[in-house]
Amino acid sequence: MSAQVSAAPHTALSSARTLSDAKTVSFDAVSIRPSEHDGPDEGGGGVTSYGYTATGIALRTVIMYAYYPHPYGYWRDRLLSVPPWMAKARYDIKAKVDDATEKEWKGLSTAQRRERVKPMLRAMLEDRCKLALHSTTTEAPIYALMVGRHGPKLKISNPGELLPVGRVKLQLAATGEGPGVIVPFIPGEKQQDLFFGTPMASLAAFMSNFSDRPVLDRTGLTGQYDFVLSKRENSPPPTEHSNVSASDPDPASIFDVEGLGLVLKPAKGLAETLVIDHIEQPSEN
Repeated sequence: MSAQVSAAPHTALSSARTLSDAKTVSFDAVSIRPSEHDGPDEGGGGVTSYGYTATGIALRTVIMYAYYPHPYGYWRDRLLSVPPWMAKARYDIKAKVDDATEKEWKGLSTAQRRERVKPMLRAMLEDRCKLALHSTTTEAPIYALMVGRHGPKLKISNPGELLPVGRVKLQLAATGEGPGVIVPFIPGEKQQDLFFGTPMASLAAFMSNFSDRPVLDRTGLTGQYDFVLSKRENSPPPTEHSNVSASDPDPASIFDVEGLGLVLKPAKGLAETLVIDHIEQPSEN
């Protein structure tokens, strides 16, 4: 990671301070206990119908989940000044909303619950771990989404076009990825996601969820498009890289962007990064 380029407020971080001070976004009950799942590997966790749960999770991952717009925490170099004890410590976390909120959440999608749980996690980390952090902008390794040699293979969206009937449709804006609609593939079918009215910046933000570093739009395409994004068969999951560089070989993306006339290239770009100012091991339950 290179030196700081310039300071800039992180939108999620900036709003978090106001939200986490409000009792209305706090969990009703929280349990954080040292996990028997100890070592370099992690367990997992995420939003549930009643709040948030995790087993064998690192606090770094919880922080990334709480503060960054994407739901995953693969960008190790986007969180700086991590104390040594956080490298190995693993925790089991169960955080529950009150009964009225749980009832309300039953009618929400996973993405909607995720957005509601983020400020609660931020409040939990501030309360139980005395977390204090700030945001800065650094030059970091990225993947540049670019137009391929033979040009894009994308259909310009028709604003009046009817979307598929009987399939779950998700506004990309609900997940912090910007304009557009995605119709995710159904398990058992061919692994293809359908996109409608989607700018390339939204596609890049979506792909960042499944990458070991941010994907930025450098296609130069300004329209909104309909397209089918296929997943490669037997594609590896995203991995963490603590020392990636812009000169790394071309990424093995889980998505077939070449089928859209696009390519991913390693590059450098400005990326918002969180810096821990203070954190303590979680207080007892």
